[in-house]
Amino acid sequence: NGVYHETDNIDLPPIPLTIIGHPDKHPIWTVSGTRQLGIYDAISIQGIQFDGNNAASSALRIHTPPKTVLINNCKFHSFLQDAITEQSGTIGTLIVRNSIFYNIAQTALEFKTPDSCEELIVENCTFYDIGEKAIHLNAEVLQIHVRLKNLTIHKCVGGIWVENVHSGEITNCIVTNCRSYGIRVIPTNSPIKITYTCAYNNQRPYGETKPDVGCIETNPFYLDA
Repeated sequence: NGVYHETDNIDLPPIPLTIIGHPDKHPIWTVSGTRQLGIYDAISIQGIQFDGNNAASSALRIHTPPKTVLINNCKFHSFLQDAITEQSGTIGTLIVRNSIFYNIAQTALEFKTPDSCEELIVENCTFYDIGEKAIHLNAEVLQIHVRLKNLTIHKCVGGIWVENVHSGEITNCIVTNCRSYGIRVIPTNSPIKITYTCAYNNQRPYGETKPDVGCIETNPFYLDA
């Protein structure tokens, strides 16, 4: 545990790596400027708190050619742009589990460049106070798959925004108080299924997409609200 303060960018070596923090007392990685961690190969990061100190642009920038990036039991907050994003090329699979994102000025998980992530799996995560979107993924040519499950998203401009993705599901999620879309899947005939999800008090709960079985629009009554 402890606090680790960086004054410059860190480009990790292009070899598979594992970074594990204390499971109960997350070590804090923080910065004094617009710095970030550059990832160039497969990596597993567990139990780390990434504090942008309202100075860093992003926490993690993923470069080609990682096959798998696993983020588990981490926290990301106080970044001026995105928490996790692509820098160049196409990565294989990004898996984010059991993590919390808050006070992110733009988008928490951002893949604005089409075809920059082949598979995105996000499970058991919480997003709140996000300046733009919680999750954004865009495809053009690749057969991209997504699985978004057991997510809580609160107070974003747009919650989940998925474009032209060829397969996957959004299920067991709660999306509340988004000023634009709660969940937006483009095009309207997308094979992505939205099931067993609560979208409450969003400007447009599901955008143009018709949700599937088990979806409701009712107050979830958060315990800590």
